[in-house]
Amino acid sequence: MESTAREVGSGPFPARRPFALVPVSAVVVVAVAVMFAFAGRYGYFGDELYFVIAGTNPAWGYADQQPVVPLLAVAMEWLFPGSLIALRAPSILAFGVGAVVAALVVRELGGDRRAQAFTATAFVLAFASMYRNLNTIGLDILGWTLLTLLLLRWVRTHCAGEADDRLLLLSGVVVALSVQVKIHIAVFVVVTLLTLAVLGPRAIFRRPLLWVGALIAAVVTVPTVVWQFTHGWPQLAVASSSSTEMTSVGGRLFSFVGMLALLGLVFGLVLGGYGLWRLLRAEETRPYRFLGWSAVGVLVVFLAVGGKPYYVAGVFPALWAAGALGFQRRREVLAGENRRGRGWLAWPALAVSVMVTVQSLPIASVESFAERDTSPVDFRGSEIGWPKLATDVGDIYRDLPPRRREHTVVIGSHYWTASAVEFHGRRADLPDAYSGSRGFWFFGHPPAGTTTVIHIGEIAPGVREHFDRVRRVGTVNNGPGVDNVVRGQPIHLADVTGVDWQRVWPEFRDMTLSL
Repeated sequence: MESTAREVGSGPFPARRPFALVPVSAVVVVAVAVMFAFAGRYGYFGDELYFVIAGTNPAWGYADQQPVVPLLAVAMEWLFPGSLIALRAPSILAFGVGAVVAALVVRELGGDRRAQAFTATAFVLAFASMYRNLNTIGLDILGWTLLTLLLLRWVRTHCAGEADDRLLLLSGVVVALSVQVKIHIAVFVVVTLLTLAVLGPRAIFRRPLLWVGALIAAVVTVPTVVWQFTHGWPQLAVASSSSTEMTSVGGRLFSFVGMLALLGLVFGLVLGGYGLWRLLRAEETRPYRFLGWSAVGVLVVFLAVGGKPYYVAGVFPALWAAGALGFQRRREVLAGENRRGRGWLAWPALAVSVMVTVQSLPIASVESFAERDTSPVDFRGSEIGWPKLATDVGDIYRDLPPRRREHTVVIGSHYWTASAVEFHGRRADLPDAYSGSRGFWFFGHPPAGTTTVIHIGEIAPGVREHFDRVRRVGTVNNGPGVDNVVRGQPIHLADVTGVDWQRVWPEFRDMTLSL
């Protein structure tokens, strides 16, 4: 049997430093406070509206999501109706927890107070925009970071001859929960198991609790797999569509540049790049080399399949941790030689990164977005105008004769528009909203007896043939004139007669994000 030293390399393991409670807490408290301070700005993001509606249609799976975030969204809306801050609270709190876990990752590697504070800072600066609203991305990153911490702790204690295999069982539980948020952690798990098999410590595969944890994750995932199977694997269709969309906006080059940007411009990029180099090359991190190659493997997989840049974000905390440890070792060497380094360079880099992060927050007034071209990756404008859309649809609806209103529905060509009308329309007594867009298609079709459709967005040719008479009655205008994804979309009024909605509804299905 190979020894642990033969599998993962020799050399003393640095003692774990005390947790940097004061500096890490300061970073987290300031970051979370800033996030809460701006959480109520603008309005609901389109996906947040969709999550609330999806949560009212509970299922073991969705065409484009896993069940946890929709259920969380509808729970917060039920507890705190109409509160944007409450809806976003779980994501913001997860943001703070993620920064703490990232600091614990570098502590596991032997990082001191400064290294822990740097890693937590890199986390909050790079990921602030992703935790600003309720979404799957932030909770997914937290799951990856927790799994990284558990694996690192098991490796460290295993190499010290005192491994606690309950960490492997807990890893399985983390994966089981994370899969219910986003399926992508499965890629990280598979790639990491492969790198462990090649680089070690291979003793992990001889631990029964690893397989018990894997069984837990597999069993918890079964209902989702069954739902996907019985509904024609819609998440595969959405993934294929997302890959096509990434190709249309620059393909793999765009994805790679986006991945680098998500590392954190300047501060996080330097820290993460250096951390990857150390994980792959430094003797000190040889026991954890599998993690460096896991990061490379995950990046390659998602580049190959045309994944979105944020799909790989979960590996970044480990890279920041390794980088912070590397700079710590440089400081220690210089201090031993009674020399001063260039540590002061970190502060300008940190200042630039802070400014970049601040620019991504909803600080500017709504009016400042008016008539201004926005970046395709700046989604702040997509939080503006949803109540106005519902109001405009309501005006069209109330202009109809009372008897006609009884048989009127709203159909949105995009799940955001349908979600906005369904969410805001409940308070305005608007008709039910439907959509063939992505997961919304599975929430049902208009009822028999529908005679009038208020259609938001362009009408696809295959859809138009089911309408008798169509006339344009309005245009989506978000009020301030913000250039977002739905501004300028047409609103049509369509007459329908004798449509068998159950039969024709498959023709409305659209897995793309086209508007």
